[in-house]
Amino acid sequence: RQLMGFIRPQSGSCQIFGMDCFQQADQIQKRNGYLAGELTFPEDMTGRQFLKFMADLKGLKKYARMEELMERFELDPRGKIHKMSKGTKQKVGIVNAFMHEPRTIILDEPTSGLDPLMRNRFVKLILEEKKKGTTILLCSHILEEVQKTCDRTAILRAGKLVAVENLS
Repeated sequence: RQLMGFIRPQSGSCQIFGMDCFQQADQIQKRNGYLAGELTFPEDMTGRQFLKFMADLKGLKKYARMEELMERFELDPRGKIHKMSKGTKQKVGIVNAFMHEPRTIILDEPTSGLDPLMRNRFVKLILEEKKKGTTILLCSHILEEVQKTCDRTAILRAGKLVAVENLS
């Protein structure tokens, strides 16, 4: 939340691409992908309405990547979000985070609610993005997911960084 400019750090500062995460939050949010650990959506929108709304906020002119991701994750975006299952809402969040092909993506427990098939598709997507040079910050308690997708890992305990290691 600090990196996306939603909350101010109690001390110190956060920067992405040389931009202050709180002072320039609007620019950071347009350029970066983000998937929160706890998703909240406008309840009166369908999945498609929400994704198009977010695409417009990000300045996205074409929806081809959005459509490709919906197909990849078998997302039917026609229903009202408030009636969607946890897994379907998670798919909406994933499409939203990746659809504008950001250079940096911040993901908090991204596979929560996904079935094993969709988790595997997600891992494949992460590996494809890594090949493109996308920087991905992934927060997960699923060690298998971390081992399959990450080059380095940092371990936090009680809000303090206790270790940073290469997975190799």
